[in-house]
Amino acid sequence: MNIFKALEFFCLLSGLKRDEAAEYVPLIASSASVVERKIKDSSLCGTDEAAEVTAALTFYRYVLSQEAAGAVSFSAGSVKVDSSSRVALARENYKRTLDMHSHLFGDDDLIFFGVAYEKN
Repeated sequence: MNIFKALEFFCLLSGLKRDEAAEYVPLIASSASVVERKIKDSSLCGTDEAAEVTAALTFYRYVLSQEAAGAVSFSAGSVKVDSSSRVALARENYKRTLDMHSHLFGDDDLIFFGVAYEKN
């Protein structure tokens, strides 16, 4: 897996600068390991598509961890920021990324990291 390419995609999704995102390299590596185990042909693990799926999974896990830490829900005067929509968007992005690159995976009705989808 090209961790650096996955890091680039993760930066695009998260809005973090590369040096800020670097602290999440262990999370990216963990996500890469999950993706690599599911890819039907190991020669496809080094592709940009695999890195994009890895980044989408990493971003989903990142948003979940931020939610769990309470880092994204707060109120400031009359303005309230609720992270539930961010989690839903991250999950939807992950599902769409899996769908776009479903040819990488072998199962017809893949349940991947708790997200079910059907291949087109």
